[in-house]
Amino acid sequence: MNTLKTKTNRLVITIMLFMQDFVFGVRRRWAAMKENPQAGYSAVEWIVIVLAVLAIAAIVIGAITAFVNAQTAKLP
Repeated sequence: MNTLKTKTNRLVITIMLFMQDFVFGVRRRWAAMKENPQAGYSAVEWIVIVLAVLAIAAIVIGAITAFVNAQTAKLP
């Protein structure tokens, strides 16, 4: 059980670091776009944005599912 907690904590930290890096990247890109309004997001950036949103949705859905399953198991 302890190794599962450790792996879960590492995964959460990795995801948090990825999201932090992603947010800082978006802020840098936003600042660059403000300087040059002609510039837009490239196709690669849109793919990364969509994948990040899908990953966040998957994590939230997984967390909700795990919580509901745990609460359901507690029912008499």
